[in-house]
Amino acid sequence: MKLENAPVGLFKYGDTLALKTEYYNQQHNGEYKPECYIIKSGEYFCGGASSVEEFNNLDVKPMGCCEDCINFLNNHICLHWSKYGTIEVNQNDFCSYFESLI
Repeated sequence: MKLENAPVGLFKYGDTLALKTEYYNQQHNGEYKPECYIIKSGEYFCGGASSVEEFNNLDVKPMGCCEDCINFLNNHICLHWSKYGTIEVNQNDFCSYFESLI
């Protein structure tokens, strides 16, 4: 499925597990592309694309959220609210679990 048509949520691109958000960035040329992030590193996902058109046409595999995923999130990811209201997630557990599902 083309990235631009994929639903908001987790997707797989090659060996990379990433998250497509509901947000879009307007590029200097006026085109829009979705904000996507790599789960393991938190870095912005670009998929090696050199243009907005190439990025939007990347062939990705959406990963539906299953009951096991929801249970894991509810039981194993520790959320710690800092004085600034940010959330810290135990990233190693999160990544290991989702990679084991794929």
